[in-house]
Amino acid sequence: MNTKTKLFIVLLVIGIGGGLVYTQWQKQNKPTIEATALNKNDNTIDITFNMSYRGIQYKETIPFGTIWIKHQKGYSFEVIPVQKEVYFFIVDKDKTVLARKKVDVSKIN
Repeated sequence: MNTKTKLFIVLLVIGIGGGLVYTQWQKQNKPTIEATALNKNDNTIDITFNMSYRGIQYKETIPFGTIWIKHQKGYSFEVIPVQKEVYFFIVDKDKTVLARKKVDVSKIN
């Protein structure tokens, strides 16, 4: 192989690797809220959820009616039940809502 071909291959590998790193970094910096399960047991409802932002991740199961708030690295992760709904929030230190989600628990059998 000549020098130009070798240089092209090296630059191609660096470009692909950089693209993969950038893609992973973008996923990590995107606020994510997922309510993964609503389980009804006897007279209680359990809520299982995932929340993540900038490398901070929470995967929890809490009973319906419980207010759940965690603070880390200047961000607030909140789960707040209101009547038959559950609200999920990710908020920064300036009180800007980065992500929100509403789940209706009245539709559980």
